[in-house]
Amino acid sequence: MRASVLVLLSLITPHPACFGETNHALNFGSTQGVWWQQQYFEGTRCRDGLTCNRINSVSGTDEPALFESHIEGPFDLERVVPNSTYDVTLFLAEPGDAAQNARTFDVMIQNEPVIKALDVMRYRDGQAKSALTVTLLGIRVTEQRFLLELRAGSGNPLLSGLYLASKKTQYETCDKVGTGLAGAV
Repeated sequence: MRASVLVLLSLITPHPACFGETNHALNFGSTQGVWWQQQYFEGTRCRDGLTCNRINSVSGTDEPALFESHIEGPFDLERVVPNSTYDVTLFLAEPGDAAQNARTFDVMIQNEPVIKALDVMRYRDGQAKSALTVTLLGIRVTEQRFLLELRAGSGNPLLSGLYLASKKTQYETCDKVGTGLAGAV
């Protein structure tokens, strides 16, 4: 599987939903949900082996609430979603004044490497506490399972939010499945 990587620092517009159940949004590091760009991001609890933290005052966004909480540590997620092609957006912000390359990590989606050595500080021109969104286009989900893994490189991975936007149109059929987590987040 080959995915294109596009770094976005602007709006994310939800795609047309298939019966309203094909967009999935999670806010990591806080049990509180937040609204961002008219999309509700469900809060998740911190699980064993991860550190949950907050950043005071995130810049580079009109709506910092989504970027203020985050998880740190090697991470994997399995989520039940309808089979479809998705645009997957990761929401990130480096919490401290780390040097470039001090924290790099790999991103795997559907058991395939999609980003090698992601460095938030490099993409934000060395600006700590600055919002970064990374969107991966055309991620195909089959067997109704979305898989995400963040692997440590030169430092622990971090993640503030995750947004899956289905590319299905109203004319395609939907596989109706639950949207619960398979395992704790």
